[in-house]
Formats: sequence, structure tokens, C-alpha cells
Amino acid sequence: MKYLHLKVAKRLCREQWAWYVDNLDKNKRNWPKKEEIEEEYGQIEDDCFFCHYVFQGRGKGCDACPFRLKYGHWCLRGPHPYISDPVGFNAMIQAIK
Repeated sequence: MKYLHLKVAKRLCREQWAWYVDNLDKNKRNWPKKEEIEEEYGQIEDDCFFCHYVFQGRGKGCDACPFRLKYGHWCLRGPHPYISDPVGFNAMIQAIK
């Protein structure tokens, strides 16, 4: 499998979340590009490209997550947790360049 570089992880995360907020009746696992991406990079850790990036054989862990580095907290905490406020969370994801 191909190594998922940070720049690609950020782009894919933004694409996935942009799709998800337009399709809240679905699960983010239903993202139409998922199978294509997993053929290239393997199964995506927790269906999150940031998780996949930090855990792919380097053992960096959540402390190296681009979301945490930008906002100082993990995706499950903070003002816009991804489960209860996907629209607010998406805005935060889109700001990670």
C-alpha cells in the first residue's frame, strides 16, 4: 500500500467532510470515493484520514494529529465535536490547509 502523506491526508479529509455535511442522512463511511482510496492506501483507520496518517506504521498517535495540532484538542472534544455538530466540525476541518 502507498504511504498517505500529510498533504494528501488533509485534502482527502476536507473532501470527505464536505461531502458528508451535504449528505447528513448517510454515514461518512458511505463516502463514494472510499473504496478507490482504500485500494491505494489500505483500510483507512477509523474512517479518518488524519488518524490513518498518524498511525500508519510510525506510531505517532493522536498527539501528532493535524486537527489536534491546529486546535489543541481531539476531534471528540472541543466546541464542535464531530458526532453532535458535523457542520461546525466541517468548518474546522476546511480551515486546516
